[in-house]
Amino acid sequence: MAHTERVVILVDMDCFYCQVEEKLDLSLEGKPIAVVQYNAWRGGGIIAVNYPAREKGVTRHMRGDEAKQKCPEIVLARVPEVRGKADLTKYREAGKRVAEVLQTFTPLLERASVDEAYLDVTEVVRKRMNQDFEKVCIDNMQNTYVVGCDTKDFLYNVHNDKEYSESNCRLAMGGLIAEEIRANIYNKTGYKCSAGIAHNKILAKLVCGLHKPNKQTIIPQESVPELYKHLPLRKVKSLGGKFGDALSEQLKITNMGELIRFSERELTKRFDGKTANWLYNVARGIDLEPVTVRLISKSIGCCKKFPGRNALITSESVEHWTSELASEISERLSKDLEENNRRAKQMVVSFAQEINKGDVSSSRTLPLNTYDQIKIAQCAFDTIKKFCLRADGTYKIKFLGISVGNFEENKNTSNITAFFKTIRDSKNLEKSPVSTKTINKENMSFPTIPILGEFQLSPESVENKVCTDLNSTLSKSVLSLNEIITEEKSSDDDDGNVSIYSATTEELNEDTKSLIYYEDIYPESIASQPVFKKNILT
Repeated sequence: MAHTERVVILVDMDCFYCQVEEKLDLSLEGKPIAVVQYNAWRGGGIIAVNYPAREKGVTRHMRGDEAKQKCPEIVLARVPEVRGKADLTKYREAGKRVAEVLQTFTPLLERASVDEAYLDVTEVVRKRMNQDFEKVCIDNMQNTYVVGCDTKDFLYNVHNDKEYSESNCRLAMGGLIAEEIRANIYNKTGYKCSAGIAHNKILAKLVCGLHKPNKQTIIPQESVPELYKHLPLRKVKSLGGKFGDALSEQLKITNMGELIRFSERELTKRFDGKTANWLYNVARGIDLEPVTVRLISKSIGCCKKFPGRNALITSESVEHWTSELASEISERLSKDLEENNRRAKQMVVSFAQEINKGDVSSSRTLPLNTYDQIKIAQCAFDTIKKFCLRADGTYKIKFLGISVGNFEENKNTSNITAFFKTIRDSKNLEKSPVSTKTINKENMSFPTIPILGEFQLSPESVENKVCTDLNSTLSKSVLSLNEIITEEKSSDDDDGNVSIYSATTEELNEDTKSLIYYEDIYPESIASQPVFKKNILT
């Protein structure tokens, strides 16, 4: 398939956190709103600002007190606090409801964050080109803009100019579908959103923000030079960090329009082949990265900063916060197992420590053998103690994070999971009525199952205890339940090479330059960036 045959839509919810707050409190509708972090110092750091507040000069770089000075009538909605840190549950749940609407249009849906999602509607466009193309008109696309030309002229040309590109006709149909998607989201959830329509993910992302709120933008391939003319390199995915800085320094360029001067051969002299090819393509508005179906997170995690005087010094404080983070991880893992029938096999413990007046960041990858909060906390604490404990017995930790990933499907769990769910839900284990069923090695498999909130059943323990007597029944097994509960054996570690912001950090829009990052954290995960093997500075 030619790259111009694809049609990709990026849906971006407008000021999503503020919209969620408005839905929960209808009296806030139309008022200037800012969502602030749970830390109340100077009114709390602002993480989201709606458009009425922006019109008054409020920005996300302010704190609550400063916002009040700019806009005395502003409503500061505070993020809930659980376990001493931000609880983003209500925003995540709202994002899931939006995703459910998006799924009705195409199964090719990639959730990029809590408020963004990519949709590949290529096949939908193909099917509708013959039967619905007459609907592609200005009356049905009142909120649509086109890069490089007037929307009416663009739509006139796709209908009347035989020389007009077939790819533009597909983009026009994609624009109609985007209008329908946005209308459906609003009708079913009450949330407004913007959209970008292009032949690939990078361009869709770039143009989505050109006309906001509650509008959408199409970019024809021939309009890429106009878009790139003054576009800073850092605005393009994968060029906003150290790689972008190094690229700018080596090529002596600052915006995307300058990158097109370099041939692929010239780029290959400076970078490895894969990187050079990617740069050559993206300079011409070509991005071959597919929309990867992802409705659930590749990993789950949480983190917390301890800046300045809040740095963790004592073992007691470190142990307390590893326990708090482990509690959230354990709770979310249990919910994930129930909803998605999968188990995480890997844990990453991340930390930043002040050493010689500078911050040193690191992370350690470990096998995850249990969902038990206490054991997760102990494992994390032991790791931090091993690598962070200073000679004077202190730590001075400024950041802690725990993430889990490397998920595997939890196979063949239906019968026994339902059985133990009955036990877990019972108020009195010993008095719970249990139906009996004869099992043996031939007719029952024994996957690892979390039960009673804090215990684990391993395949070996269940099989050895229950199947010793092939005629023993599950009801008899319950009587000796405590005897068969044991810790699951270690699984092999599997390091990943995807480095992405943690969801907690990204969702709160904190200063990402001062933190460390590890694997993709929540669905809401940001799309994976290209991995460049060669050090471009060499």
